Parts: sequence; C-alpha cells; structure tokens
Amino acid sequence: MSLEKEIPTWSYINFEILYQIHLAKEDNMLSKLTLNDIIKKTSNHIGANISLNEFYSPINSGSIFSFLYSLLVVPKELFTKENYNKFEDFQFEIENYFEIIVGENLITPKYKLFRILRNSISHVNYKIDMENKYSLELWNRNKQGEINVKLKSDINRLSNFAIEIAKFYMTLP
Repeated sequence: MSLEKEIPTWSYINFEILYQIHLAKEDNMLSKLTLNDIIKKTSNHIGANISLNEFYSPINSGSIFSFLYSLLVVPKELFTKENYNKFEDFQFEIENYFEIIVGENLITPKYKLFRILRNSISHVNYKIDMENKYSLELWNRNKQGEINVKLKSDINRLSNFAIEIAKFYMTLP
C-alpha cells in the first residue's frame, strides 16, 4: 500500500476502533468486551478483514504520525512563545531515536531538531518502509528545495521519542 493510501487508511481504522470503544462505553458494554471483540466489530463496520494477531497494531503509520502532528505541529500554533521556547531545555540524546544521515550540523543545538521534525511532519516529508520493520526516513528541504537534513528511525524509536515529548509537555505550565 502506498504512503498516500496507508496513512489515511490506518487513521480511519484507528478512529473506527476508538469509535467502537466509545459506543461500547455508552452502552455500558466496555467491561464485557475484549480488544479482539472491538477489532471484530470494527472489521464488520468498515467491511475489511482486520485481525488483532495478523493485521492490527495500535502503533502504526496512522497513529504515530497523528501523534507527532499533535506534538510537533499543533503546539507551535497554540503555545505561547515563552512555553514553546522551553524546548531549548528539553534534554534527550538524538542517537537514541534517530540516525542522522545528512545535516548533523543543522540540528545543533538539539532543540533545532523540533523545527526540522515539525517541517517534515507538516509537509509530509517522510517515507515508511513497511517491509523493513517500519523503517522511517524523515527529511527537511532548504529554501532551494534541496534535502539539508535527513534522519532515519523506526516506529519503536520514533514512538519512544514522541512519548518523551509528551512527558515534557506535561511539565509545562
């Protein structure tokens, strides 16, 4: 499945699963259902063959990029400049989350990585290799349209990075 189709498809499936959970909660049935039951209900509702063991994982291209959009793009628009500038205080080791392919000098100091990732996510400058354990490449283009930063990661490391960002947000006033 192409990236153009994969992310909206996964986003739809993720939303449908959450919607089925919502419906079960409204009907006071949530405690009686397993995750597999909810996935079966979702599968029936959307007319697709979804299996928890063979197909569905809650961490997928739809969920991780929605999460990253919420953590990297939205805050720039909503946070006060003072709170957004606190990213300079966010401590992390880039190597734990990304392999830098191009442009190491452009993400020093480390907080500049947030601008690069925000641009990458908002402009859909990334690709996912589903055949290779969800290997990911994210990149940024300069004003001339040339790739000046390129990072490689995988869905697990990127998910862990997103969790660290979320935890950092929880410390802000």
